[in-house]
Amino acid sequence: MIEMRMDGRCALITGGSKGIGLACAVAFAREGAKIVVSDVSADAIAETVQLCESEGAQTLGVVADVTDKKSLQKMVDATLAKFGRIDCLVNNAGITRDNLLMRMKDDDWSAVIQTNLDAVFRMSRAVLRDMMKAQHLEGIRRLFSGTFDAAAAEELGLVTFTPDDIDWEDEVRLAVEERAGFSPDGLIGMEANLR
Repeated sequence: MIEMRMDGRCALITGGSKGIGLACAVAFAREGAKIVVSDVSADAIAETVQLCESEGAQTLGVVADVTDKKSLQKMVDATLAKFGRIDCLVNNAGITRDNLLMRMKDDDWSAVIQTNLDAVFRMSRAVLRDMMKAQHLEGIRRLFSGTFDAAAAEELGLVTFTPDDIDWEDEVRLAVEERAGFSPDGLIGMEANLR
């Protein structure tokens, strides 16, 4: 029997109904992970859940808006209630409102930053405490964002959340930034303060 690298671990994937998010969900399912996919579309989530379950994965679909703090927390709470842990977070939810700078509306700029940057911060913060309590340090190293298609300012902001040591299978290759901005090893001593 082939050993599955994520057997028993739980992967939470925002924007998991298509593209990179869907590919991550299916790849993790094939590796034995328990999968939680979120998106704003219930129909699209149902399709991803079905694909992951066909790979033998226990899967939960959650309709959530990553820009809404209450919705985001409900997603995390539902994940912990169903699987009791979060080992891997894939911050993949993202939008594009590309335009020339002089034509870009403030609302479009704000929507991109709220979805592609602020939500990455809030999601990472929401799961980090539980990951640290359980000493899922490898999962902390895997906090990353798959949202790379928006404005340059957003990409510069995301560099803090993107580790440089991710080794992916061909179907989930991602271009990640050079530096992570924090060391998960430095978080070990902080876990006592969380209890």
